[in-house]
Amino acid sequence: MNKSETAGGGPLLAEDYRKARKEVSDIVIAPFDENKAKGVGYNLAASMLVYSVNKKRLVKVKENDREVYIEIAPHDTVLTLSHEYLVVDGDIAGTFHSKVRCSAMGLGNVSTTLDPNWRGKLLFSLNNPTKRKIKLVIEEKNDGDRKAVGLITMVLYRIAGKEEHITAKELHLDNPPMRTDIWQDLTERPSGIHAQAYEEFQKIVQEITEFEAPKGERHAQLQRVIDTAIEV
Repeated sequence: MNKSETAGGGPLLAEDYRKARKEVSDIVIAPFDENKAKGVGYNLAASMLVYSVNKKRLVKVKENDREVYIEIAPHDTVLTLSHEYLVVDGDIAGTFHSKVRCSAMGLGNVSTTLDPNWRGKLLFSLNNPTKRKIKLVIEEKNDGDRKAVGLITMVLYRIAGKEEHITAKELHLDNPPMRTDIWQDLTERPSGIHAQAYEEFQKIVQEITEFEAPKGERHAQLQRVIDTAIEV
């Protein structure tokens, strides 16, 4: 991507995301759906790995002939990894924002940031402050096709006036990719929770923790990694 086109630190536009995808340059989103690049952002979807903070277990994923979905219990918070795997260079930073549709359903707003040099999936928390269950659709089905539903808008910015990429060490980053530190804290089994269920959860967290995308990874290779993670 031509840096002069985005000089000044303004948000990247939909065309910038499509160009980065075509050139496999300083932003890698996999899987990439150009229909999710709109305006000044890219709409990210949730994965099927969803954890209930109150119940301290994975949330059951349900489906029918039209959609794949979860139900968030009243006054509960769930943690989920993004459907997409993200790689950005040292001169890219970003913010995340709730889509209006999710807020209209009653979910609390998502508001967090993306550090430069990020590698991995993203961890999001979704809170249900209401007194009723909230149905959250993860995928839509149509004539045999399955489409991940965008839930959170990512807005990326190029760091103004930075001609050279900065490193994670220079930024003093202490958050590991995919926030595996949080997932590992959650694997400490509380009393009363079935041991076998937590052993399976610990295995999933370990797979996430040890994963590292090889240098020069291309979209097709990243997609195979994502597909494997979903199967696990």
